[in-house]
Amino acid sequence: MAWFRRSRRRINLGTFIAPADLPPASMDELLDEGELISTAAVRLAIKNRIIMGALRDDLSFDEPRYAAAVADELGALADERDADAERIARDRLGAEGRTGRAEHFHDYRGGDSRRLARREDYSRRLAMRLRDLAGDEQFAHGVAQRAQAAAWDEIAASVQANLARAATIADEPDYVIERIDRLRELSKDLIRLEKDSRPD
Repeated sequence: MAWFRRSRRRINLGTFIAPADLPPASMDELLDEGELISTAAVRLAIKNRIIMGALRDDLSFDEPRYAAAVADELGALADERDADAERIARDRLGAEGRTGRAEHFHDYRGGDSRRLARREDYSRRLAMRLRDLAGDEQFAHGVAQRAQAAAWDEIAASVQANLARAATIADEPDYVIERIDRLRELSKDLIRLEKDSRPD
């Protein structure tokens, strides 16, 4: 039996040209992004508080209370950034004068000092920005209002989904008959439990 090699037609994919290196982001760009991410995280946390307060604790929306919570969350994030800066400063001091290859991701050497100093500076500056935002009442109220809008949207979507599901179930032909049977069985169970709980 003869074996035939099929020749594959080569497809010309062109020549790879590496994209130009982008310049590193400026400190202001990094801080703007960090502020944006932190604000989104705070808004999400406050949205969840509003939902839990409304559904579990029957609380109405109290904007001053949630604006204060926004300030507290921002303060907590600022504290985390300060703690990060302190840890990075310790890493940077420990790395000074060390040479050789790193053994793991956090095994810093003297060549990492500049990068670590930039991270430390970023963390300290972001902490300052977040504290400034925490002290800005107008900003805190704006975040609380956006969190409230997101919370109501989520609650409304959940109610609509439950109503749609209930309507679908009620449209099923055997639903009413099965429901009557289930209620009859439940009634029997309740009577039996009542008899069992009576003292003789």
